[in-house]
Amino acid sequence: MEWIFSCKEHVEEAIEEAIDDEGFPPELALVPEQEKTEKVCFICEHSSTYMVKKVIR
Repeated sequence: MEWIFSCKEHVEEAIEEAIDDEGFPPELALVPEQEKTEKVCFICEHSSTYMVKKVIR
């Protein structure tokens, strides 16, 4: 699964989207400052602040 990018307002939705069926918590990271204008929130398309990735074990 690719990273899910989200703004501050939609980070909870991004985390829910990335939670594994077995309950493993996803990775959460801040979007690097130089990429914030390129990466947009998966819901509202504003500049992203967070990136969330499903952890596969």
